[in-house]
Amino acid sequence: MRSITKVLEYAKEYGKEKTIETLAKMENAKLKRGNAGVITSVAVSIFIAVITILALIYGFGEARSSIPAPTDPNLNSTYTKVSDMGNKGFNFLAVGIILFVIFTVIGMIVALTQMRR
Repeated sequence: MRSITKVLEYAKEYGKEKTIETLAKMENAKLKRGNAGVITSVAVSIFIAVITILALIYGFGEARSSIPAPTDPNLNSTYTKVSDMGNKGFNFLAVGIILFVIFTVIGMIVALTQMRR
């Protein structure tokens, strides 16, 4: 709204030619800003996707290491360690999936708002 009043003020001061130039400049600035927003949102989403994928890979690796060890009394200490690692792996998996869902939704919202401009 403020930009329209500015343009009207320019029209009163400088006449039509200058006003058209000013409008063109303002539109150009808007377009440039929009592109920068899209580029940054894409870069951020790629970065987040990489982190999420790494978390998922780590989670799968840790979860696979939670295969129950033989129930030998001598190996009891290692068995508990392995199962703890497995739990950690599943936690990583859960966090990775949750992050993926959250950031996918955020990315979609950002993309939609950028498209509307």
